[in-house]
Amino acid sequence: MSGTGASFWRICGRVLAVVAALAGLALILFLALRASPSVAKMNVLPKAWGKAVDAHDFARNVAGFLGLRLWLEICLRPLAAAWSDRLLARTTLAVAVLVAGLELVQLFLPKRVADVQDVIAGWLGLALAVVVVWILKKAAGAFRSWRAGVKVKAAAAATAGATIDKPDTEVSL
Repeated sequence: MSGTGASFWRICGRVLAVVAALAGLALILFLALRASPSVAKMNVLPKAWGKAVDAHDFARNVAGFLGLRLWLEICLRPLAAAWSDRLLARTTLAVAVLVAGLELVQLFLPKRVADVQDVIAGWLGLALAVVVVWILKKAAGAFRSWRAGVKVKAAAAATAGATIDKPDTEVSL
């Protein structure tokens, strides 16, 4: 593929990543700022599931912002030149401000109630997302190290004329 074609697809991938990130943010804004916070009234889930989700407001907020943070991590990955901890910190800070801002906006919505517990739940979801991302990055790094070790052993064995059936190295997390 030519250089022009590769850059075209790279740009398309970045545009798609931004659109997907904005779609996730739009969903969170829709759910947080609509007149009724009830999931059961949305008719997207069976009634029993909607009532169960509505009964656990704190858990719903934790799960929602954990999911948003992980979604943004996936979407913003192609935009980062290097997968850095600075991107993780900036995105987490932006979502933390969003959590507090949504509750502040709810003060002025007639049918909504702002609650400090919602802010705490959102921040807890963000903290859990940071832990999940950190674990996944460590696991990916360990896997890459293990795979590189297997390739080196296979290359050494190939030059010696032997074969490797099973790698004898183990990786612990």
